[in-house]
Amino acid sequence: MEKIYIEDNNSSKHDKNYRSTYRISIVLSFVVAAFALVSIVAFGFNQVSFAAGGVISDDKFNLKLYNPVIASSESGNFNIPVYFAKLSNGEERLVFCVQGGIEETGDEYTKGNEMNDVGLMYILSQSSLHGGPGIISSSITDEKTKYTEIAATQMAVWIYLNEKYPQAAEHALTRQTRADDPESIVSSEVNVNILKTANSFTVNDGSSDGLTVYSENMYQNGVKNVVAKAHTHVNQKYLKINFDPNNISEVEGSNYYQTSVVSVTPTPSDDLESYEVKLDDGLIAVDEKGEQIKNLSSLSASDKFFVRIPKDKITEETHTFSITVNGTFKNFLTGTEYLSSGKQTVIAVTSEKHVFSDGVQFDVVGSPDTGMSTSQTIYFIGLIVLLCGVGIIYANAKPIKNL
Repeated sequence: MEKIYIEDNNSSKHDKNYRSTYRISIVLSFVVAAFALVSIVAFGFNQVSFAAGGVISDDKFNLKLYNPVIASSESGNFNIPVYFAKLSNGEERLVFCVQGGIEETGDEYTKGNEMNDVGLMYILSQSSLHGGPGIISSSITDEKTKYTEIAATQMAVWIYLNEKYPQAAEHALTRQTRADDPESIVSSEVNVNILKTANSFTVNDGSSDGLTVYSENMYQNGVKNVVAKAHTHVNQKYLKINFDPNNISEVEGSNYYQTSVVSVTPTPSDDLESYEVKLDDGLIAVDEKGEQIKNLSSLSASDKFFVRIPKDKITEETHTFSITVNGTFKNFLTGTEYLSSGKQTVIAVTSEKHVFSDGVQFDVVGSPDTGMSTSQTIYFIGLIVLLCGVGIIYANAKPIKNL
């Protein structure tokens, strides 16, 4: 905190022809049949439907496994699981595996701790499944884009954790390819390479060749970038006050002193819905026109203000004042871990509004009034001139003694 010494002389957004009912029935029958066939070919037999976001009130749930996305490269294939939590209210909630080295065993999952790995939460926040810009699919419009984004998100989670904790077995992607052959082990390094070089992603939806959802290198086209950023990510969202505590001046013609302009910087900037300002008793906020802002509970990111301090609060003693801002962000993600008795952990993501705060304090010390205002100076000069004039008049009017 800075101590500011104040001097009193400081300055300062309908075909009408009907055919027979019989013919209409035949036509409609063909239309319905054609529509069903197109739907099966285009979307597959096993569509994924789920609720994204919202608070999970269940402390326990079982997983429902959909057909996995098969990542294929010249080095081989690797299955990317599609996990959903079966909730007590009938909803299914998409969850992601955060321990690629431990396979799902069908056990019940119990609520654990809140996820505190900000890099992992950054990856999940970037997925369009959670309202983010998308790792591969910028929007979820059909089964292909949905499966593609699920695969990309799960890939990013696994690769990030594998790189961050290279010695941790629970984050290794080692797999036994045949259950009856303990020697059929494919190392984590090989499987990670398959994911990084795969250029075909299909879902075994009941059709002969499967539903191809993506035919390019998913890692190079999006996963690699989001993983790199996750490693250096510090926090998801925050709010910062911009304020110069050393610049406080008198408001001419008022009973206030005024701070420098105060603004806030939200990160990311497009996620801040509004912010409120809290000031100490007696202090007021004014806009850039000098008009008091009476509603300080719903300001936008572009709003700026000044804080005014009554002069009677400024004495020779040190006074500490504070400015606090509380910003409401949208699409804030939190993650909750759910653990099975088989020790595998999955993470359920909740999207909700969240408030972040920032505050500053500054000291102000009033100094003795040793100066004169402009008007006082004028009066003083006028007084001197007046006295001089009186003196001259007196001198001229005084009789001269005869010698």
